[in-house]
Amino acid sequence: MEVIRRMEPAWEKVQGLKFELSSRIYNLPNGGTKVVPCYVLTKTECLYIATKFNDEAYQCEQEETIKEIPNLFCSSLTYS
Repeated sequence: MEVIRRMEPAWEKVQGLKFELSSRIYNLPNGGTKVVPCYVLTKTECLYIATKFNDEAYQCEQEETIKEIPNLFCSSLTYS
């Protein structure tokens, strides 16, 4: 969690958003519960963290997305 918190300012500069903070509730053996904080990360956010700010990997995913857009557009067209 601490490592992701330290990466968040750089992510904000790139995307303008913070990582989504959430929590999970775990049942304890003694009958109690424990609330544990966690992040809900998208595939892109995970890639960004896993590559430790490697812009090259992030740009590759963006290029893949851009390549898919024309294909989706063209496949929905019918020619007369």
